[in-house]
Amino acid sequence: MEREIDRLAMKAEQGAHVAFSQPVFDEELLDRFLDRIKGIDINFMLGVIPLRTIRHAEFLHYEVPGMTIPQWVRNRMAEAGDNTDIATGIGIEIAVNFLSRVVDVIDGIYLMPPFKKYDIAVRILSDVQSSQVNRATT
Repeated sequence: MEREIDRLAMKAEQGAHVAFSQPVFDEELLDRFLDRIKGIDINFMLGVIPLRTIRHAEFLHYEVPGMTIPQWVRNRMAEAGDNTDIATGIGIEIAVNFLSRVVDVIDGIYLMPPFKKYDIAVRILSDVQSSQVNRATT
């Protein structure tokens, strides 16, 4: 993490205004990172990938450098077995719950829905917005 923070500080010093993260699934990791970059003048955009299957989650975890999918997320995705509809629903639920908890501490998000599955992005944004409205009215 130290190297990423140093690079981020250097980019901000050279005029960058926005930083885009890889997808993050670990709230503790995000909190530690945000705490460490408080003194850097840059907007932080959180990357979000709604997972589609356990295979997708494991590929990202084991094959994409720098990406970590927590064990609890992989376990949750595995609950769907081979049913991609159920797995996609679980992936959306994980994304919505995570974003609902962190939306107030980040500057924005960028969603990376599966190819031509824009309805997933719309559903996530709608569900996060609904959770924020519900939270504000209770």
